[in-house]
Amino acid sequence: MKTKIKPNFKKVLFQTIFIFLIVLVICFGLFSIIKISNDFYNSLNIKNIQNSLNNEEIQNPLNNKNITSLDYLTSYFNNLKYLIYGIIIIILTIFIFYFINIIGNTLTTEYIITDNYLSRTTTFFNEIKEDVPINEITNIDYTISWFWDKIFKTGSISIYTSGSQGVDLNFNAINSPIKIYNIIKLKIDSFRKSIINGEENKLIKSIKPNVKIVILSHILPSSIIYFLFLFNFIHNFNFWIVVGIVILLIINNILLILRFKKKRYDFYSNKLEYYDGFLTFHKVTVPYERIISFNLTKSLIDRIFGTSTINIETAGTGGSEINILYINNGDEILTELKEVLKKNGKN
Repeated sequence: MKTKIKPNFKKVLFQTIFIFLIVLVICFGLFSIIKISNDFYNSLNIKNIQNSLNNEEIQNPLNNKNITSLDYLTSYFNNLKYLIYGIIIIILTIFIFYFINIIGNTLTTEYIITDNYLSRTTTFFNEIKEDVPINEITNIDYTISWFWDKIFKTGSISIYTSGSQGVDLNFNAINSPIKIYNIIKLKIDSFRKSIINGEENKLIKSIKPNVKIVILSHILPSSIIYFLFLFNFIHNFNFWIVVGIVILLIINNILLILRFKKKRYDFYSNKLEYYDGFLTFHKVTVPYERIISFNLTKSLIDRIFGTSTINIETAGTGGSEINILYINNGDEILTELKEVLKKNGKN
């Protein structure tokens, strides 16, 4: 069975237009600098300057010619103007090439999913085809950003293989990313099931961080420090600046709490899945073959509040460690997870 997927052109187009608007704002700012410079230059009374100088001349050591201070000023503003015009032209030229490349690649890119491999084909300018065999995939994850992906109901999927130092294949700006993720995961699980004892993929253990400890150990102390700082220096700040800082601090703390509430680590019979993010949602699947070891650490904060951190060392990608923070009964959980690894041939 073959599944063909195309990137969401509308999302890519609107993102590119948004970037173009930012470029226009930058160019407008540069034009404003030129206008301000010209206005400043024109505001100078040339005759008064010449009279005030009393025909005083400045010797130019480069060519031994006598030129006035006004000539220097004129040359300076002209050079500034031409420099900014050159920068604007360079920015617009780069964006035009970027726009053509991103739109061309989006229109000609196709992702293919089969029972044996995943592939990405692009035929814009150069024809490029990337294949990743199912049996070489070590883990996959998907990301749904909080703005563009939420608007267009899109997302991206990253594919990793054994021995790689990063992402081997990206499915970008695709529709129904969770559905596509599940299709790929099902194919991987089917392959794994056929070679690993024929076991069903069952949920064994689900772990979530203790959010109360996160509040007590991180949010509360940091908030107290910030408020003490503001209290000591409040006379140096505008009232509305202080209000703005307080609001930003509260929003940051709320987002941190919501992010930890969304964190979850599901240990199945032959793989780990973990969920992260609040505004931008991220899900990662890690087969046990990629896990090298478990270990447990207890920081000073953990010892105070009776929690633990489980560190999972993995192989095959740049991100080689997964940290499960602020969990209760860490020693018992670690023993259970080691038993799961033993069943999968990990000592």
